[in-house]
Amino acid sequence: MNPRLAVWACSIASTGIAVNLAPRAQAQCQYELTIIQGGPDCEPFPPSPTLGRGINESGHVAGSYTVCAGGNGEAFLWYGGPEVITLERPPNLGSAGAWDINDAGLLVGQMSVIGVGTRAFLYDGAQFIDLGTLPGGNFSRGRAINSPGQIVGVWGNNVVGDPGLAAFLWQDGVMLDLNADLGTPDSEAHDINDAGQVVGWMGTSMVANAHAFLWQDGTVTDLGVLSGGFAAGAVAIDNLGRVVGWSKEPLGKSPFATWRAFLWQGGEMVDLATLPGFEHSSATDINDAGQIVGVAWGVGDNLNIQAAIIQQNGIMTDLNELIPPDTGLTMKVASAINNAGQITGWASAPAASPVAVLLTPAEQSAGDLDGDCTVGLIDFSLLLSAWGSCALPCQPSCAGDLDGDCTVGIIDFLILLGNWS
Repeated sequence: MNPRLAVWACSIASTGIAVNLAPRAQAQCQYELTIIQGGPDCEPFPPSPTLGRGINESGHVAGSYTVCAGGNGEAFLWYGGPEVITLERPPNLGSAGAWDINDAGLLVGQMSVIGVGTRAFLYDGAQFIDLGTLPGGNFSRGRAINSPGQIVGVWGNNVVGDPGLAAFLWQDGVMLDLNADLGTPDSEAHDINDAGQVVGWMGTSMVANAHAFLWQDGTVTDLGVLSGGFAAGAVAIDNLGRVVGWSKEPLGKSPFATWRAFLWQGGEMVDLATLPGFEHSSATDINDAGQIVGVAWGVGDNLNIQAAIIQQNGIMTDLNELIPPDTGLTMKVASAINNAGQITGWASAPAASPVAVLLTPAEQSAGDLDGDCTVGLIDFSLLLSAWGSCALPCQPSCAGDLDGDCTVGIIDFLILLGNWS
């Protein structure tokens, strides 16, 4: 602990303010659920399937929907209200889907260019920008964008397979092939944090022998697989360098496998297991407070049973236990989480099309930095780790800056103590 902070803590204690530092039962946030419905009314057929895929620090959601049965895919942006904003496609685009959005409101994803093929795109608020592909490639797909505007995804050639799949980093108008650094025939990049650290999978096959990787400035860290596993892929990375994803281990009868969500930090890959009664799990995102979201699936022989999950403070919870019971919806997948603890993904009612949703933590106290709806020792530790001036621009993502002055200091410490629970 900072010596001055220790003195302040003692001073607070001497004033008679009671702060109970005893171990406490782990709480779980309850969530308000907002339905994000895209697409036209398809009566008498079910509504357009709508998927929420990316979320920024303002709670704006990017995703896609299919126009009724068998129609084109459309990319959307949602920033409140009952309807999404469909990104207007020029005539040469057959379909599009958005996968991520950064704090500047830039969206990335993939689009179908008539007569050309699938291309990664950047949407700048006014137009689709084709990111192209690299020499020898005939497709590309965008997957993630960070605050500085760097984009990652995959390119390749699905006809001759040379390469079949290759991770790319796009910045300042230039697409960089990461396969040269990774040293494997195939790869995919799935996420990038604000420091430019890229994660994904590399190998000869995602199915058979993939390893999760972390790439930064030409240096590759092989994250490997879980103990006993044979393949793994990294799906997301936070700004502290913690990585989440999936790893597969054999069931004893090929080609079936057990999927497990993992967390990699400090050089160690940890098995996050799965929900009771479920066979499989995969992590899809992690925020800077260490909250992890994803999906569990497979009950008995039925692989179609799914449940969105959140993992925090070492506990995995079915998100369906934390949403209002009268929605009539089952959360299927939690695809992304921001630093405010807001989650997007999709849910569905029985025999109905999936619908994008936004989950917002209810009744969070100031100082609840880990988003578990209580203020305690973990929040205190997070505040200490953020002590000092915030990187600019500091809002809305400077963890620990509770009074909004772009510095984590004594006032923030007092606010946290005042909300201790």
